[in-house]
Amino acid sequence: QATLFTVTVTDNNNCSNTDSVNVFVNALPVANAGSDTSVCWGSSVTLNATGGVSYIWSNNVNTASNTVSPTVATNYIVKVTNALGCENTDTVLVGVNNLPNATVTQNQSICLNDSVTLTAAGGLFYFWNSGQSTSSIKVAPGFTSNYIVTVADANGCFDIDTTEVTVNPVPSVSLSQFTKLCDNGAAFNLTGGVPSGGVYGGTFVSNGQFLPSNSGAGSFPVNYKVTNSFGCSDSVFQNINVNAAPNVVLTSQGAVCIDAGNIGLTGGTPSGGIYTGANVSGTTFNPSFAGVGTHVIGYTYTDAQGCSNQDTATIVVNPLPEPDLGNDTTICLSIPYTLNPGNFVTYQWSNAATTPTLSPTKGGIYAVTVTDANGCSNTDEVKITIDVCPNVDDLSGEGFEINYYPNPASTFINLEITGRRLNDVEVQITNLSGSVLLSQVIPSLNSGVAIPIDVSKLATGVYFIRLTTEKGIRVDRITIN
Repeated sequence: QATLFTVTVTDNNNCSNTDSVNVFVNALPVANAGSDTSVCWGSSVTLNATGGVSYIWSNNVNTASNTVSPTVATNYIVKVTNALGCENTDTVLVGVNNLPNATVTQNQSICLNDSVTLTAAGGLFYFWNSGQSTSSIKVAPGFTSNYIVTVADANGCFDIDTTEVTVNPVPSVSLSQFTKLCDNGAAFNLTGGVPSGGVYGGTFVSNGQFLPSNSGAGSFPVNYKVTNSFGCSDSVFQNINVNAAPNVVLTSQGAVCIDAGNIGLTGGTPSGGIYTGANVSGTTFNPSFAGVGTHVIGYTYTDAQGCSNQDTATIVVNPLPEPDLGNDTTICLSIPYTLNPGNFVTYQWSNAATTPTLSPTKGGIYAVTVTDANGCSNTDEVKITIDVCPNVDDLSGEGFEINYYPNPASTFINLEITGRRLNDVEVQITNLSGSVLLSQVIPSLNSGVAIPIDVSKLATGVYFIRLTTEKGIRVDRITIN
C-alpha cells in the first residue's frame, strides 16, 4: 500500500512551490516457529520456522530448521526476514518431561525347575526382552539369564533396567525302605538317605527320629530332603509301617472345688493303666495344689504285647465364692442397715436365716455361708456393734426449723436454719448401710442463710443426712438424682 505526501514551500519573497512523494509500506512476514511442544529429558526435537527467506534463532541457528535438546523448559525465538527485508518474530516453548525411574526386582537366584516373579515399577507401560508386557512376570529359565525391562510413561518417555536370574542345580536324592515298627516302640532313628547330611521329615518325625507312640497304627510317609551349597533341595518319600496299639479311653473327670481334698481318678479303660499329669499321684488328684483352672489328666495303658496308647481328659478346679460382709462396723438402729454378701445361689446365716441379705437387730458376730452355681461354698463374718443413737427428732421443739432444698438434688443441696444461730454444726451424709460418704463442719450457721453442700459426686439414690448440733442430732432422708 502506498501513501502520497505533498509539501508546499514558501521563501522569503513569499514565493511558493509544491512537490509530492509516494511512500510504499511493505507487509511484515508472518513468522511461525510452530506449536509449543515437549521432549523427554536427554532427547532432541527439530523446530521448523516458516514465513520468510532467512531465519535467525535465539540459540544462534540461522536456518529454518533448528534441532534442540533442552534440559529444562525453554522458549526459542526465531526472527524471520522476508525478501523485502522486513522482519518479524515468533516464539515456541519446548517443555522437558522427566524420564520415568525404571526399577526392577534385584538379581535373583533360583533352583532348576523353580520360577521367580520379577516386578518392574516406575511407569505405565512395560516391555520385557522376554516378550511380556506387564509390570510383573513369572519366569522359569533353564539357565542363568538376564531380563531387561523398558518402562514408559504417559509422555512416551522411557527408561531401562536389568536384572539377572541365576539358575542353580538341584541334588540327586534316594531313600531305602524302613523296617516295620510297633507303636509301643521307642523313637526310631531314621537312616538310608543318600547323600548323607539331609533332613528327615514327616508328621511324626522329630530330630531325625520317627515317634511311633505319637503316630498310632498305620502307614506314614517319611521324606528325606537334601539341600546343596546353593540352597537347592530335592526330596524323596518312603512309607513307614506301624502296628496297632490298644484303644485307650479316659472319660471326663468333671469339676471340683479347690478345697475338695484328694480326688480319686477313674474312667480309664482298659483298666490297669497309669494316670499322669501335674499334681497327680497314683490315682489321686490334688485340686488345692493344682489351683483354679482346667487341668489335663493322662491315662496310659500297655497291653500284653507291650504296645501302649494314651488318652487325656480334663478336670476343672473351681474357685471358692467370695462373700463380703464388709468391715466390722457400728450401726444405729434408727438407720436401716443391711448385710449383703453378694450374689450367690444359697445363703446360710449364723442366725439360721437363708435370705440373700440380713438386717441386724442386735450386736454380735454375723456369719454367712454362701454356695455358688458350681456348688462351692465359703464363709465370711462381720462384727456388728449397736450404738444407742439419739432420736432423729431430738431437735424438735427447740424453736427453729431446718430445711434441705432442693430435695431431690443433683449437684448441691442447701441447708437452711430459721429462728436461731448454731455454731460448730457437723453435717454427715451416709448411705442406707450407714457408711459415711461425706462429712463437713460448719463453724457458724446463721438463721436464714443457706449453706450449699456439694453432692455432685454421690451416685443416684437415697441417703441419710445427719446434723449434729449443740442442741442434739437430727437425721433426714435426701434423694440424689
